Amino acid sequence: MLDLAWSQVEAFADEQEIEVAIEAVDAKGNIVGLVGSGQSVNAATQGVRIHPGQIVNVGLRMEDSFSGTFTVRALDPATQAIIADLTLKTAYLE
Repeated sequence: MLDLAWSQVEAFADEQEIEVAIEAVDAKGNIVGLVGSGQSVNAATQGVRIHPGQIVNVGLRMEDSFSGTFTVRALDPATQAIIADLTLKTAYLE
């Protein structure tokens, strides 16, 4: 599970909802995880919708065979520019 937050910034106070793409990639750049379905996930695009000042919780579906270090990236869906990233390591419960 991931908590995504868009900090409320005064300059963007009138900003409407945005949508970001979320993906998990391994060290080689291969996609090893994507968001699952959820209330904040656009079913048509798989993008996560968020308003300024809001925190949304989304599930991350990892490839069953993947284990190790990965980076979660939030991307602009139109340009694929990285908005934010976070490096994590798997720790699956068995």
